[in-house]
Amino acid sequence: MSYLVLVLVLVRAPALLVSQPAPGDVQSELRTWHSSDGNYALRAALLDTDGQQVRLRKPDGSIVTVPIAKLSAADREFLAAPGTTTPSADGELASERSARAALESLGLRIGSSGLTLADEPKLGRMMREVTNLRKNVMSADSGLAQQERKEAEIKRQLTALLALDVNLNAQLAQVRLGDTVANNRLVATINANRSQVELLRTSLRQQGESVQAARAAASGAREAYLQAILAMRELADRVTERYAELAASGEAKTALEQFNAASGKTWDLAPSRNFQRLLVRLAALEDTVLSESIPLRRVGGGSLLVSVVIDGQHTLDMTLDSGANLVTLPRDVAEKCGIQVRPGDEQIVMGLADGSRIQGHLVTIESVRVGKFTVQHVPCAVLGADAANAPSLLGMSFLEHFKFQVDAVKGTLSLVQIRADSDAFRNE
Repeated sequence: MSYLVLVLVLVRAPALLVSQPAPGDVQSELRTWHSSDGNYALRAALLDTDGQQVRLRKPDGSIVTVPIAKLSAADREFLAAPGTTTPSADGELASERSARAALESLGLRIGSSGLTLADEPKLGRMMREVTNLRKNVMSADSGLAQQERKEAEIKRQLTALLALDVNLNAQLAQVRLGDTVANNRLVATINANRSQVELLRTSLRQQGESVQAARAAASGAREAYLQAILAMRELADRVTERYAELAASGEAKTALEQFNAASGKTWDLAPSRNFQRLLVRLAALEDTVLSESIPLRRVGGGSLLVSVVIDGQHTLDMTLDSGANLVTLPRDVAEKCGIQVRPGDEQIVMGLADGSRIQGHLVTIESVRVGKFTVQHVPCAVLGADAANAPSLLGMSFLEHFKFQVDAVKGTLSLVQIRADSDAFRNE
């Protein structure tokens, strides 16, 4: 048998609680119970005991549960006496047991403070797990930012050395014919500088791999967080819908009325306060997730075009290509958007779908916006003049910042992003 645990409120001795008996109570069933320290007393009728606790019904009909260890020696002797009976308890306990069983058959659990559905505690556990997943997102994004800063510093150093190479070669061209000492000194300096350039290029390639690994980690962390949020919402909706069903169920209402009458409770068929608090927290977490469905336009050959804004002012249609590592622009398109290739920009060779290879330069676009989503400092390949007819591609250097899905049938691009600046990411 399960017992409800309630707080026993007793009256400080020597005063005793005196009330009119509740309907159906027999006055001879009432007795005065004392606490073991003698400071409290209560007039009530014994309902039942499990050897550890007793349940007492007060004259006003309310029921309290008291540990036997907290009762006086005389009360404990009374309970241990062979002749102790609870004349009014059997019918009341049977009614409570029946109502309890009916509620439990409907999926409800009887707690110390109210009714709960079996799935309610799961939301609390999931909330604790999603807090860790959220921290993983922040940590992964921080790690990515750190790797990108290292890459940017290497690029800065490389640009400076390439500019120095140009300057040294200009000085070499000005050396007077026959000035062997000056000529050799400049040649040695140029060779040393070019060795540094090669070392930095190697370092840049290695750092690029570190950036890619950090981006993959950040993408995985975001995906795990988003999936957890979706699972929590599914559970919350399921519990809420079940409560609505129970509130409309005559069977559930009848069982609860019987239980309340037998136990002295005044409980309702509604989500617990803790569950409602969790719903508020879930809504705050959902506010960290932004999503948008962006229309695409199909062109010949099955390519899908999406409208893209470069640096906040240049709008152009780009081919959506998740197979391209980088955002890619032909040289003339880049120049129209104000993107210039500088002498120090890294030269790259890109492989095309048909197996051919094409040269280009790696630059950084200050901002790329699609729909309401903007990404800052986007790596971009600017193709050479021999690729004037190549399409502009929206590749992974933009798309990897989102969870994205392309629906070719509907012609839409769905982007989902996590806001790290939301209050839901503050320390709790």
